[in-house]
Amino acid sequence: LESLPNELLLEIVNQLFLESIDQVRSISLVSRRCHRLANELLYSAYARNRGDPALFIRTLASVPDLARCVRSVDWDCRPLHSNTLVTSDVFWFTDDLTCTERRVITNALVSERCCNTDSLDQQLTDLGTDAYLNLFLSFTPHVRRIRIAIPFMWNYNAIWFKPALDSLILKNLTKSHIVGPLSIRNVIPLFVLPSLQSLTLDHVAHDRNRILHGTPLEWHAYDIVFEKLQLQGSNIEEFVVQNCSIDTVDMARLMGLFRNLKTFEFEFTGHGQDKDNVDLAYLLNAVTQQKKSLTSLSLKDCRLASDRYILQELSKLEHLEYLLLDITMLCGSYLHDPTVELLSSLLQQLPRRLGRLHLIANDPDDDELRPSIGFSDALQALAPGIKNIFPALHTLGIVGWDPLLGTFTCQTKVKAMQLAFAEAGVELTQQPCSLENSNENDLATLRLVDAEEDWLWVQWV
Repeated sequence: LESLPNELLLEIVNQLFLESIDQVRSISLVSRRCHRLANELLYSAYARNRGDPALFIRTLASVPDLARCVRSVDWDCRPLHSNTLVTSDVFWFTDDLTCTERRVITNALVSERCCNTDSLDQQLTDLGTDAYLNLFLSFTPHVRRIRIAIPFMWNYNAIWFKPALDSLILKNLTKSHIVGPLSIRNVIPLFVLPSLQSLTLDHVAHDRNRILHGTPLEWHAYDIVFEKLQLQGSNIEEFVVQNCSIDTVDMARLMGLFRNLKTFEFEFTGHGQDKDNVDLAYLLNAVTQQKKSLTSLSLKDCRLASDRYILQELSKLEHLEYLLLDITMLCGSYLHDPTVELLSSLLQQLPRRLGRLHLIANDPDDDELRPSIGFSDALQALAPGIKNIFPALHTLGIVGWDPLLGTFTCQTKVKAMQLAFAEAGVELTQQPCSLENSNENDLATLRLVDAEEDWLWVQWV
């Protein structure tokens, strides 16, 4: 082992880590070199539902060199294999802290805000509901990826991650996934991080049950952070907003502040325009401020049905190469019959240089979410002239079409459609729904990665 280069030895240790964590602990006892490489893996990632954060912080306080190993943090308090409510991320330090551990942890707390008590637990309580995560992140300065499920008891009237504004935490963060309910104002410090490239916000919505009664609003600091953001801009290149029903006003403001936004994914689940939301036309106009850099756009918004010509703003996105568009609400028989004219007029509003176009065109009148027969007929009739609309198009995908589940249309029709588009130089492909959204029984049978060729798979008869 001593004669092997670090790269190869690290691959061996990594393979042992994948097989069993106990094997990594065993090989770490072979030599100091193996011990160091094993620590690179053992401490590379931390999951809140797998280990006590207080013990982890104590370890990092005792051995500061281990802090550079932590690259990924998953702060989700829910028990494994359970979707129970995330109530609290509070943890406590035991009384057997060494002098070194207590001094290092106390210094980290004092750097946030002066506290007039010697109790670490009391200091954390005084610092606010997000202080526990902020303390943990102060001990992991090299973390590059975080995923956080916001605990139920966090203050939703406050701005979170405020130490990041002073570079006390998340200095090297590149990818962040935050699961709410939350608002844009809660996480505004993340937009200022110079290193952050990808930000996903899931469930941007109000939750009245999560507002702590008697807590004052802290939005006065929001304008200060936003002014800083206006001066330096945001380096985020991928911005994903899922399950959003509020704050499109703030999103429209942010659109002009991204310096090089390449990917924007937006899913709106609200009901319309109010004090927290702008109309879809206004939001699309704000998105066009990124026309020089935006190459990928995903738009899922039921408000498309209010105006079939609302997508004309997207034609300004001169560098857009990929577009995923949900036109479900335009495919219902109670609104419009999907015809060649309707589909053609819709597509002609889009940027001409698209190379990949994916459509969600499920029939809302059907018992199952799948494209209607009228849509498939209109799509096939459009095939010969598709290149007149999109000269650079090479892939047309139908989201939710899964051949194994029998969705979309009959296989004979599918083959005819594929041949028609192939003659025009376009590949018609399926994009099955994510397996993560399937039932557990389906998950056990739909793992097709290792499926052998020449086998026919049948689930229901």
